[in-house]
Amino acid sequence: ICAGYLVHLAVLGNIIALAACVAVISATAAAALALGIASGAARAFEMAYLVLWYVGPINALPPLDFAGGTIAAPLVVVSIATVVLIAAFALAAASRWRARTFA
Repeated sequence: ICAGYLVHLAVLGNIIALAACVAVISATAAAALALGIASGAARAFEMAYLVLWYVGPINALPPLDFAGGTIAAPLVVVSIATVVLIAAFALAAASRWRARTFA
């Protein structure tokens, strides 16, 4: 969905916005995988993401506005969240693998 926007940012040379967009995409995917593995269903991610969208971009709460509608793209915050979510995904996947291996 964001491929056209990413190409547009790359052509314009807006590296900061490009990196922020990639970080948001990565964080969203990592959150979906981590919550899906941890809960075993999609509902946890769906509810968390709905609340996050409602509070952040829709109600324009700057610290949670990962879409960048109220402030410049929060690259540092989103990047840190991405790393944390990828680590959570790795831990959830490792615990699930261990449970299957030793069951």
